[in-house]
Amino acid sequence: MSCESNDCGNIVDKYESNGLYFFTLTISANSSNNSQFGRGGQAEVTKEVYDSFNLGEEYCID
Repeated sequence: MSCESNDCGNIVDKYESNGLYFFTLTISANSSNNSQFGRGGQAEVTKEVYDSFNLGEEYCID
């Protein structure tokens, strides 16, 4: 799957904190544009998105 203008990464962890939902991502090697968190980091997501993705899947930040 190609994400082109978006920052994409593989989900290596999922967690909830204070009612907020997060993915920990490792950024795909082909994402070289101004990534908001370099080679990896956290992305806050909605509960619906959180529940629809599994560890190891690719997630793209809009």
